[in-house]
Amino acid sequence: MQDAQPHTVIGLWKVNLEEPKSHLSDPSVIIHDISTKARIRLASANENDKQQLQWFSNACKGIPQWERRGNSQYTQADIDQV
Repeated sequence: MQDAQPHTVIGLWKVNLEEPKSHLSDPSVIIHDISTKARIRLASANENDKQQLQWFSNACKGIPQWERRGNSQYTQADIDQV
C-alpha cells in the first residue's frame, strides 16, 4: 500500500476546525475551508486512534504537546524552556 499524497493545501487561518468527534465509532476531525466552503473530514492513520486526532486538533490551535516525566508535574521552569 502506498502512502497517501496530499491533494489539497489549506491555510489554517482560513478554516474553522471542529473538535474531534471521539465518541463516534469512526472518530474524525472536520475542517471547514471558509474561502472555498469545502468540508474536509480527517481520520487518524490508525483505526480508532483518538489521541492522534486530539494531537492534530491541538497542533492546529497552537497548543504545544507536553511529555510527562514519570509521575511528576511540569513546573513553570519546564514550560519556560520550550
